[in-house]
Amino acid sequence: MATDNDEQPHILAAFADPHINSMVGLLPPGVTLDNEAPAALGKAQRWLWRRWLDWWQWIADLKAEYNARVTGLCAGDAVDKNKKAPYELVSQNDATIMDMACEAWRPVQAVTDYDIIVRGTQVHTGDASHLEEQLAQRIGAVQDEAGRDAWPTAHFTIGGVCIYAAHRPETHGALVHTEGPGVARNKAYLQAAFHESGRQMPDVALFAHFHRGVDSGDLFSKPKMIFLPPFKLTDSYITGLGKAHRVVPVGGVAVICQAGRYQVLAKTFVGARRRQPWSIEEMAEAQQKRT
Repeated sequence: MATDNDEQPHILAAFADPHINSMVGLLPPGVTLDNEAPAALGKAQRWLWRRWLDWWQWIADLKAEYNARVTGLCAGDAVDKNKKAPYELVSQNDATIMDMACEAWRPVQAVTDYDIIVRGTQVHTGDASHLEEQLAQRIGAVQDEAGRDAWPTAHFTIGGVCIYAAHRPETHGALVHTEGPGVARNKAYLQAAFHESGRQMPDVALFAHFHRGVDSGDLFSKPKMIFLPPFKLTDSYITGLGKAHRVVPVGGVAVICQAGRYQVLAKTFVGARRRQPWSIEEMAEAQQKRT
């Protein structure tokens, strides 16, 4: 990454969990599978892809408005080869997964000046997150200080603002009424860890993994803690936890940094909603049409 210029605005475009290759994850149109058959996108997947394009257009508009540089940061689980749920994958071929991911990154790199990929969970991204490492190599992402293409954690400055990003937080709140306290606990743990290690305390800390967008607000000392929303729809795992009724917003945040100060803007989308209950007559009629 180029030498940081505190005076020039710099936007961190942060998102997470697109789970490319999941049947309910982000999928670009026009994917061809190993048997030369196209991967057909359903209504919900087409909606998700359009929102992905909308989100990056929002970042492009901010870039023009602020005359800023942009760093795109994916906070983990960029791709998905979930060995615990193989039936929910589009392909088992690593090469096909990489092709899909690189195609999905085209709208990203049409806007960004730099890209960072943080490693996600190995159950999704392979041992040592090697699929994310391959993706980072393919797109020319910025390496960490050890020369790794996908960062285990990211700790850096842009526009004079210190950023820390990791995929999985140390703790969280899984229920609506515990999300806020979960963010506060994770903030306290992070503060203690950075204080004890003597590293620079981040101004903004970003985490993902739990597919819920929530932050600590402006009520506490730094860092501002942000749990990023996903770019993935509800899967069978969430359904199995008894949360199939939840409609999870997708999107991300833009952290606009300049001269050591920052503001956080969030843009999320709520859609792919389930329709109102059908009558038994409607269901029977639909069944007849299918047969």
